[in-house]
Amino acid sequence: MCPRCEGFGFYSRGVPFGHPDFAKPIECPCGIVARRRLEALGAISSLRPELQKCRFENFQRMEAAGEAFNAAKEFVRKPEGWLVVLGPPGNGKSHLAAATYHALAAKGIATAFVNFVDLLDYLRQAFDPGVSRDDHAPGFQDRFAAFRNAQVLILDDVGAHSPTAWSEEKLYALLNHRTESRLPTLITSNLRPSAFERRVASRLTNRLIARVVVNRAPDYRQQGERVDESALDEHNKE
Repeated sequence: MCPRCEGFGFYSRGVPFGHPDFAKPIECPCGIVARRRLEALGAISSLRPELQKCRFENFQRMEAAGEAFNAAKEFVRKPEGWLVVLGPPGNGKSHLAAATYHALAAKGIATAFVNFVDLLDYLRQAFDPGVSRDDHAPGFQDRFAAFRNAQVLILDDVGAHSPTAWSEEKLYALLNHRTESRLPTLITSNLRPSAFERRVASRLTNRLIARVVVNRAPDYRQQGERVDESALDEHNKE
């Protein structure tokens, strides 16, 4: 047990009344609070079984995905700003996103991984009075706030959902908060930014904080087909 915080994760300085730090809880450098944050985000993240083993070391689509691979590795080394990885379905974007999550978690960085379709499904259920819920499970506001405020957020497969005014509003609320708070975020999508609602597109391509990278690898389900690079290059013109 940590002798400073005695396992609580916070301690207070022995300073006299009137001092700015009097009775102020200070996070202990022992790391217990950081571990709790990491565990809490891991519990609500939506890493599907096929993504649990995804690492940079077993990524096999380097020939055409080199730029996206290197950008993800750099994001792990220095998780600042946004990284937006675009490309067609099935070409390894989710593998890179999961590998980034695992690498950041290994460094003790509180990272949330969420598939956007899964998040929307959860939000819909949260508003459905006919769906039974575990009273001890995190509520809608708590879970959405956890993703909004995560130290690092990995938002996978944005654009795989059916766009509605409601879903675009939720996406905008999430992205806008993280834009204004300058929170590190990795986003993958198989759509061009112009396919999104204007406010969402603006944040995905915000040159002040976002780096947009195109993964040019083909769909592994359709081996032999090549990506239309001229079309993908349009991503960087949006």
